[in-house]
Amino acid sequence: MELNKIEGEGIKRRYFYVTIIRDPVARYLSEFRHVQRGATWRGARHWCGGTQANIPQCYDGPNWKGVTLEEFMECPYNLARNRQTRMLADLSMVGCYNSTLSKADKDRLMLASAKHNLQFMPFFMLTEYQKVGQYTFEETFKMRFAVAFEQHNATLSAATMATLSAEQLDAVRRLNSLDLELYEFAKNLAFQRFKRLRDRDPHFVQRFQHLGELPSRQSATEFNWDSVIEDTTDNE
Repeated sequence: MELNKIEGEGIKRRYFYVTIIRDPVARYLSEFRHVQRGATWRGARHWCGGTQANIPQCYDGPNWKGVTLEEFMECPYNLARNRQTRMLADLSMVGCYNSTLSKADKDRLMLASAKHNLQFMPFFMLTEYQKVGQYTFEETFKMRFAVAFEQHNATLSAATMATLSAEQLDAVRRLNSLDLELYEFAKNLAFQRFKRLRDRDPHFVQRFQHLGELPSRQSATEFNWDSVIEDTTDNE
């Protein structure tokens, strides 16, 4: 392990699972544009219940470059739909990727599992609420970032959304109905946690106004998750 190389072996550590939830429509369109430019997940392995699933590709050739939104939405094997729910859920509860359950039962169980797992994470944040996420992280783990999280509202997915018809947006929402429900659950839970931390902090106003500022820092800097999360796709 890399940590053993840095700190030495025999050190007991506690690991915390955390995640970031994004607006489902924006996330789906962002993935669409990423794939449209030639990105793939060829190296991804879909393990569930100790078995690797073989999921058919939506395209022939090395990538899906140039795919239209309609083609992207129509492929039944496209894992972009409801990706956040699926990745947070325990898929073994629904028979992994080859479930014999009805779609309604599978969706219900998968969404309930995702909500349960999210609720028991010590920390998660919403992409759309960077300052709330930073404050919650710092107060939860008693740590301080030396930079302020940056809120990007002008994104590629937002630009794409502006070009879509009402019918196309409705279709995207229908495809991601589980993620939309999960997002509302996550938003309510995130703000409950934020409010609880805020209400017991006598210095909240000062803290919240100066996130990312430490006494040793002479100038403000900014931090954005999108700019540092390592790209897990292959681009050609």
